[in-house]
Amino acid sequence: MDEQSFSNLKILDLTQGIAGPYCTKLFSSFGAEVIKVEKPDKGDISREMGPFPNDAHNPEKSGTFFYLNTNKKSITADLRSEKGIDICKRLLGEMDVLVESYAPGGLAKLGLSGKVLKEINPRLIVTSISAFGKTGPYRNYKANNLTSSALGGAMHLMRPGTHPEKRPVIQAGFQAEYSTGLLSYIATVAALIGRANGGGGASIDMAMMECVAATLMGHIAEYSYLGFSRRTNPFAIHGYPIGYSVPCRDGWISLTPGIGGAPNIPLLIGKPELQDDPLFTRTQARMAEPDKFDGLIIPWLMNHDKWDITAEAQELRLAFTPVLSAGELFKDPQLEARKFFGATGHPELGDTTCPGSPAKLSKTPWKSGRAPLLGEHNQEIFGKYRCAEINCVKATGGNRPAAKKKAAGKLLNGIRILDLTMVFAGPVATKILAELGAEVVKIESWQRADVFTRANVYPENTPGSDPWNRGCLFHSLNAGKRGISLNLGSEKGREIFKRLAKISDAVIENFSPRVMENWGLNYERLRKVNPRLIMTSISGLGHYGPLRDYYMYVPGMEGMSGMSHNTGYPDEPPLLSGCAYGDWVAGANAAMALITALFHQKTTGKGQYVDISGREAAVCHIGDIVMDYVLNRRDRKRIGNKHLRYAPHGCYRCRGDDAWVAIGIETDIQWRRFVRAIGRPDLLGNGTFASMRGRLENSLELDRLIEEWTGRRDKFEIMETLQKLRIPVGAVLNMKEINLNSHLKKRGFFHLIDHGKAIGRRPMPSQMPAKFRGFHKSVLRRAPHFGEDTEYVLGSLLGMSEQDLARLEEEKVIAKIPVFPPGRPTRLDLLEKQRAGSIDPDYLDELGKHFGAEIGGAGGTAQKIGRRKRGES
Repeated sequence: MDEQSFSNLKILDLTQGIAGPYCTKLFSSFGAEVIKVEKPDKGDISREMGPFPNDAHNPEKSGTFFYLNTNKKSITADLRSEKGIDICKRLLGEMDVLVESYAPGGLAKLGLSGKVLKEINPRLIVTSISAFGKTGPYRNYKANNLTSSALGGAMHLMRPGTHPEKRPVIQAGFQAEYSTGLLSYIATVAALIGRANGGGGASIDMAMMECVAATLMGHIAEYSYLGFSRRTNPFAIHGYPIGYSVPCRDGWISLTPGIGGAPNIPLLIGKPELQDDPLFTRTQARMAEPDKFDGLIIPWLMNHDKWDITAEAQELRLAFTPVLSAGELFKDPQLEARKFFGATGHPELGDTTCPGSPAKLSKTPWKSGRAPLLGEHNQEIFGKYRCAEINCVKATGGNRPAAKKKAAGKLLNGIRILDLTMVFAGPVATKILAELGAEVVKIESWQRADVFTRANVYPENTPGSDPWNRGCLFHSLNAGKRGISLNLGSEKGREIFKRLAKISDAVIENFSPRVMENWGLNYERLRKVNPRLIMTSISGLGHYGPLRDYYMYVPGMEGMSGMSHNTGYPDEPPLLSGCAYGDWVAGANAAMALITALFHQKTTGKGQYVDISGREAAVCHIGDIVMDYVLNRRDRKRIGNKHLRYAPHGCYRCRGDDAWVAIGIETDIQWRRFVRAIGRPDLLGNGTFASMRGRLENSLELDRLIEEWTGRRDKFEIMETLQKLRIPVGAVLNMKEINLNSHLKKRGFFHLIDHGKAIGRRPMPSQMPAKFRGFHKSVLRRAPHFGEDTEYVLGSLLGMSEQDLARLEEEKVIAKIPVFPPGRPTRLDLLEKQRAGSIDPDYLDELGKHFGAEIGGAGGTAQKIGRRKRGES
């Protein structure tokens, strides 16, 4: 019988907007009782955000509020009043979790300091979500989705192809907010598991800037390995193996030539004589002549429709997929078969469709439901929790006795996860869980190691004699894990894997859907070995449905979700993310689903199967866009950096090379401060710009006036000047500036990890940037060398002898060295030709000064690279 993961969990929601409500939406959809406290008369700010049916303003009909607050209970209380705070205290005495999104110090001003909360309920988990966190130089800065995307580095990577002069653009919707809400949920569940392990209450400090930076995966670390600061979107460079958007007869296709040769493309376009042409056999040839490559393909595409192209391409094992709008999602056969969209009744909106779960859990499924009316549950909640009683300051946790607190430990201490994943999405999931203290055992075969990440960006551009142990992306995504070699293509390898599964809590994999089944290692087989095992499978479109076997990379997940369709400039093609964001979304949602299942396993001893569709997870991150189609049958268009409700809202050129600042003004008060700061008080009396409506209608002229001012000034000077006036502004940081940012350093965003073997210490960005009080922070070990922990795992955990291991090595079940292509340095000349970024010759010195420690260990190779670039001997 199905049950809910959090059926006995109670959460008080003091958040509004998007990030906090998305965090608590995940809890309510997996069964928790979430009580949302809203301002009387006004409610959550998202009630004002729309979209509204027929654009008729009605706070009870906001599509954004509806999407983010399903299954919650709404009460109203004025927390500026003594009675409102007393109500809150009464509720907090009975809660397991408090999620809040006040500015730092905001709760204390209301009389709800950490000390008071601990007195009220010592078992309480308090998750605080803010723009920059409770500490650090930026803690009091104002921010929104736009400026957080800029300061977190994501915006810098977002621009078309080989055009770094184009202004950076944000991803569709509110991705800074959604990623923050998602990571906040994962951190909170980890604290609940830690509490179940014998811990007590805890506080969690989440910062949106750090959550955005966490989505960039290996791009931040590229600077500390090569001094490379990327500035263009690699997935928009034509000829790039992983994909970009190109036109077809009825829209757009995400075209993915593939890594290495693409001989089947000539078969697709009816030109088999071109199969041996270098354009179709070598990646570098395509990237060197992208116009020639496109010139051969696009004429054929323009005579065919996207779904027909996709069907033919997939038959040839080409990862071509359609770029879909929000409206087209409702005609998608895979989403229909998987019953992704759910309908529910609402007193004001009537029968309303809503995106469903970002993951499918077999035993604790997602709960569909509707959002509450403002204050709808006042009577129920005030009666149930006796909130009508005033002066309940001394509430002490109700009937929930405080757990006897043991010494603080790792949050997921004692949890073992077998990691069969490769490249980005899966390793992101397990890196998040490793940072939270789980023992993650990464399993690779000697025939098929994680080559894509192991062979990318070597320290000081030197592959060395063991290039498989030196890849920057692998180090960034796999720190904190153990690594073993095991050939699952052999019968003995599979038997050993089953023995490991028997003593583990979870297995996670991202093979194509048929692989584990063909090996006899699917969930039905593994659960017989270990009934409490959780198995998580990650794929582009999910493990069942008519399109489940579609071959796809991140462009397919973004393109088929509606995200690409809505990202970019109005007069440009749909833009894929600059950081494989679709992979990050798939991986982070896999971590979300797996930790949800782990909580259920911890409390019930039961396992289950988790099916992750990367495309479905991405749809869940554009809920407001989808709801506009649901309520208005309107497919939104690409609008660049514009906002539907605010102006100015954009990215502006500053003094210097590739220097930009994001400014997002949300109120008339901020506007008045802004025009005085830029020396244009005359604009206050200008009828064109006096109101928000006027500024929205004349945004192009407004942007021109603003850039006249920003273009003469340094971006950091602009940010500091305007932030003093409480205006949301953020410098668009590049990867060098992320690495050297004082706020991120103060917040401990980077792990300084010694990789040994002439690589030395390098700063590694966090995948889980939560700051916990009440639990020890995990100290991450370096990423494993290939097969490094085989002896420990098979010997210490499974009891194999040295002779057993030697025999397995002879039989090629395990190995110390993988099959691996020759280590090749990064083509710096190609990066320059593509204008893809810049190389800093002094990066090791810069990092050393910033972190106060010696960085690297390659004997000056970086300085040699710098001298070569300057033409010096």
